[in-house]
Amino acid sequence: ADRSMHPASAACATPPFAAEVDYAIMQKRKKDQKFAIVTLRYPGAAPVPALLTPYIYKDVANDLEGFDTLVRAIPIELGPIRWKAHVLQQRSLAARG
Repeated sequence: ADRSMHPASAACATPPFAAEVDYAIMQKRKKDQKFAIVTLRYPGAAPVPALLTPYIYKDVANDLEGFDTLVRAIPIELGPIRWKAHVLQQRSLAARG
């Protein structure tokens, strides 16, 4: 395959990653505000590829910070907290005693 024609290949180390980046950019264009591209950069990592810098990216120190960043970046809002049915059943059985 001619990697020089691949838009992401110049910025990404491997063709599979480049394909993922291209797909993500296509989804972002298609879904606009209903899709987020989030790149996490850990200490000692390579710079964020130029192709991804227009999108959200953040330097993170550890996985917990990375998870927090992802949760804040995704374009959804969680609803009211509800207990799963099996938890409610266990609580009901325990209350009857």
